[in-house]
Amino acid sequence: MRLPAFAAVCGLAACRPPLPDPSASPTDADAGVVVEPPADPGAIHPVSRLRFAASGSDDVLLVRGALSSYHLGKLRERDLPKTLLERVVPARRWAAGDQHTLRPLVLLELGETYSLASAERGLLAQLVVRADPVPVLERVWPPMGAGASPDYWLFCGEAPADVTGEQLAWLEPGPHPVWARAEGLGHCLSLTSAEPAAPVGALVPPLAALGLALSPAVLDAVPGAPSAPLACAGSEIPLGPGCAAVLDDRALVRTAGVPTLWSLSGELVVASGGRLVVRGLPPASLQTLSVWVRDPFAELFRGEVTFATGAPQPHVVISEVFANPNGPEPAAEWVELTNDGSESVDLSLFELRDQGGAVALPPYVLAPGAFALLARSDYEPDTGPDPKPFADTAIVRVKALGKNGLSNSGEALELVRADGVVVSRFPALPKPKPGVSVARRTPWTFDDDPAGFGLHAPPGASPGQANVVAE
Repeated sequence: MRLPAFAAVCGLAACRPPLPDPSASPTDADAGVVVEPPADPGAIHPVSRLRFAASGSDDVLLVRGALSSYHLGKLRERDLPKTLLERVVPARRWAAGDQHTLRPLVLLELGETYSLASAERGLLAQLVVRADPVPVLERVWPPMGAGASPDYWLFCGEAPADVTGEQLAWLEPGPHPVWARAEGLGHCLSLTSAEPAAPVGALVPPLAALGLALSPAVLDAVPGAPSAPLACAGSEIPLGPGCAAVLDDRALVRTAGVPTLWSLSGELVVASGGRLVVRGLPPASLQTLSVWVRDPFAELFRGEVTFATGAPQPHVVISEVFANPNGPEPAAEWVELTNDGSESVDLSLFELRDQGGAVALPPYVLAPGAFALLARSDYEPDTGPDPKPFADTAIVRVKALGKNGLSNSGEALELVRADGVVVSRFPALPKPKPGVSVARRTPWTFDDDPAGFGLHAPPGASPGQANVVAE
């Protein structure tokens, strides 16, 4: 997973002002349910908490949808039917005296109604989720369910937000102080423990920090041992705790297999499967990377690594396969190639192989970052029910795709150089529905990564554009 760039390598600050004593937000037991952050009457934001008065023995639940008198009666009897249990929102609840706080552990759905109800007092509130005025950042580090040392978390979003600096915030229900710092030009926000002796337990992030709402999943703070560095083999070089095979404009990094978070000269990358690709290196040059790496439990490396890159190499990739069109087969089938390298490449250097044989590619110079569709001579890109190629996408005509067209049931494809070297492989996958392609997540996805390929998201294919794999 590749993330927005860091403005600087993250870490614990050495000098900060003394920590103030945290104080809970004021609540009024006679005012009923208090929604935080404040919203219009009867409304709640997607990331919120609820404060209310209750006894320690009272069962209080947040439930999706309205509650009937039957369900309220079942809650009063503490005998919840399956239909009600399926609607209960996962939440953390804690108390200070008779004042209780309930934090939903998932984003509440826009436009949805939620009911807060008590076994002893019945319906406490019915609330509708309104659009939040601030962006919501999703937790990207450490990975969900992995457990982690309770001293560092990272949240990121798609769109940048105009925030800078840092502020003190508190994890709940501690309260445990953390420094919230804007990272990655506003795309990301890190939480770093502000005290050396951090607690262990199920912590919840603050509602918001620096004007950004944080996805409310539990932070899973548990103890653990950091992973050991690898022993590098052959032409690999040590790169932090991993080993790198340096090519031309990229390096292929092998890690210990546990999830790791990398900052490589300011660019953030999560390596979840034991491998990552460092891209954008100038070929045939001496390079120095500033490297910072941590696993879920500790910082593993901080320093600089210098190495030499090789001469430019072709990096043409099989990116997308449309084997089961809504239109006529095999005329409407195609295979998408993209040039993931830094140099233009003539496609006549390659042939496309499948289980039925091989077809030589005709001359066509594919520029860096460009796409081309391999299609039969009878392919008509502007007609039929299937997604149309993006404007200016090259259509490279070949005499055949597969022996009798591409197999709907899935077959492996290979792009092979004239000297027999396979430069890109595309796996055989189960039959997609008509009008849906099989797509590579990114051009640099490893050929043998089973999570790197999948069915394309709606509208079903993206000929000539970046892929979006359905989750």
